[in-house]
Amino acid sequence: MKNNLKLIANSLSKSFYLNKPIFSDISFKLQSTDIFGIAGENGSGKSTLLKILAGVSTPSAGTVNIFIDEKKIDNSNHFEILGFVSPYLSIYEEFTPIEHFYIASKIKGTKQNSSLEIELLKKFKLFNRKNDQIKTFSSGMKQRIKFILAFSSQPKIVFLDEPFTNLDNEGINIVRELIEQHKINNGITIIASNDDREKSLCNEIIELKKRNNQ
Repeated sequence: MKNNLKLIANSLSKSFYLNKPIFSDISFKLQSTDIFGIAGENGSGKSTLLKILAGVSTPSAGTVNIFIDEKKIDNSNHFEILGFVSPYLSIYEEFTPIEHFYIASKIKGTKQNSSLEIELLKKFKLFNRKNDQIKTFSSGMKQRIKFILAFSSQPKIVFLDEPFTNLDNEGINIVRELIEQHKINNGITIIASNDDREKSLCNEIIELKKRNNQ
């Protein structure tokens, strides 16, 4: 049975140095199957907003609430239903993919889905490298591992920061398929990017404006 999802951002603002705002009063509502884009020039706060929505960072003001079948999910439990991929996301390169998947499930406190991990390794053409240390992988292969880590927990909402970074055409097509399948499964996808290929996946886009704080 597919769940009915909602993510509601209400009056989000973020300030850093000397309380000067990066963005302010951002509000929107997302629901199942939405693919939502966050665009804007460098320094406008795309990645910052994405991290706030994912619970990785806290807003200076405003709230983010997630509902499943009209039931509000406690903010402390958001991580259980979210997946996150970004170029700056660190992975443990001294481990093999198989070891990393096990460790990640323990850290996250979720049940490991080994069969799905193997399926994704094969999909991303990394099955024959499953027992090699990740530090021996290319940047594109490491990006593929990040997608496997994000999607193997079967998240209801995925947050993607410039998801095509370091991927070749084959990898991009695989990611497109994952995003489309996530939509079919009633999930929500949020993409932060200025890349026209990534923005073309979105059914709605918010454009952030860089503030002149000089």
